[in-house]
Amino acid sequence: MTTTKDDIHRVVDQLPSAQFDAAIQYLRYLRDSSDPVMQNFGDDGEYDDDLSAEDISAIEEGLEDIRAGRLTPIQDVRRELGL
Repeated sequence: MTTTKDDIHRVVDQLPSAQFDAAIQYLRYLRDSSDPVMQNFGDDGEYDDDLSAEDISAIEEGLEDIRAGRLTPIQDVRRELGL
């Protein structure tokens, strides 16, 4: 039998609310474990030890920009760079 997203949604809909935190953590783990970018993070979710404090700060600043919607469309970047 092939599992579909609808099957997964049905199971999630049946979870007691006390299990929501565990479920989201596990689903994020499954998602991130197949992401090559996320594989560079340690088991504790921390950045690679090779990153400096400055690197980490810049990454966190960029992530905050993304969350706040401060983005530049790729078409604008290409135009600015003459690509």
